[in-house]
Amino acid sequence: MNQLVRLAPVTRHNVGDILAVSEASRSIFYRLPQNLGEALKLVERAEVYRLGGKGDKYAAYETGAAMQLVGGGEISAHDGTPSIGYWVASGYRRQGFGRAIIHALEVQATTQFPEAEVLHAHIDPRNIGSVALAMHMGYVDTDETILGHMVYSKALPAENVA
Repeated sequence: MNQLVRLAPVTRHNVGDILAVSEASRSIFYRLPQNLGEALKLVERAEVYRLGGKGDKYAAYETGAAMQLVGGGEISAHDGTPSIGYWVASGYRRQGFGRAIIHALEVQATTQFPEAEVLHAHIDPRNIGSVALAMHMGYVDTDETILGHMVYSKALPAENVA
């Protein structure tokens, strides 16, 4: 399925949406907030992250009439190379939303880092589905790890490189 998503920065305005999917999307791979206090801490970290120029955290909404939160992600830079992280709410997995979220993050990353030649994805090695999705999207294993996460890399198209 070809799904479309809209990225929205994580803010106090979408805390309720994030909490609503958290209960159904618990995962050992991506820690979602379990209560309002944790959700507000996530928002605070996102704001510090954003203001510090370290990247941004996003909520991903499907673009249909319902505008449901289907997942999220983040864009950051490690050693000058932009990287993405992503998650898909459990009720939306295996429907094309993962591909849509990665694509939206890639587009946003090339906007934020127009001179980047490659994009990294940091993935928990136990998350076989996420590894398969990244490889399907053109990422290759670099044989590197950062904080226990495998690093996958994807060359960006030449037209994206300034």
